[in-house]
Amino acid sequence: RRSEVAIYGEASWTFAPGWTVAAGARAYRIRRHTLADITAPAIPGVNRRINIRQRFDNISPKVSLQYRFPSGALVYGLFSEGYRAGGVNTSGFAPVRGQQDTFAPDRLRNFEIGAKGRLFSERVSLRAAAFYDLWTDIQSDQYRPSGLPFTANVGDAAIRGLEAEAAWRSDFGLRLQVNGLVARPHFTRVDSNFSDRLGVYLPGAPRSSAGATARYDLPMGGGLTLRLVAGVNYVG
Repeated sequence: RRSEVAIYGEASWTFAPGWTVAAGARAYRIRRHTLADITAPAIPGVNRRINIRQRFDNISPKVSLQYRFPSGALVYGLFSEGYRAGGVNTSGFAPVRGQQDTFAPDRLRNFEIGAKGRLFSERVSLRAAAFYDLWTDIQSDQYRPSGLPFTANVGDAAIRGLEAEAAWRSDFGLRLQVNGLVARPHFTRVDSNFSDRLGVYLPGAPRSSAGATARYDLPMGGGLTLRLVAGVNYVG
């Protein structure tokens, strides 16, 4: 059983021509009650009753500063934070080893600077950003020898990278878009229980990716439109 109460909001202030600062936050309280009666077969099975109540309180802030040029282009700086509550592992004939019956919340802090703009009568739009993320107490799905999953806090990581996107639209219904990402996601600390499974780089976070799409809309009359879409993606 899980219940969550939250309040959130954001305010912005244009303190000079083109300059805007914004700040917001999400405050919440999460209550979780996990109740399980587990009847397991003989050794290595362990009969057990789980009755754990947890409460997680957190405030996730967000702060940004941007400058918008007279042309409409803008540059910005951003700090934001994400948070996930912890929980309880109940699966398996026996408790999870290493006192991992429960797992803690994890937190992601994002620092970002970027720019956006439009050119050629707004037919071309460009976006680019550089980011640095700090991820602590990472929640990760791991697996027992039986194949049953459990969630554990496997360590801390840092991710720094660059991403960019460009799009172009024509007057005859064709739109093209390309994007790319280069990053260096790596562990800064690995829990000793998982040091034999995890390397230097963060699993599931690519060091590079790219994509492109093309879309063509052709009015057919009678309120109908023929839409053709093609796309390609690469994930490192």
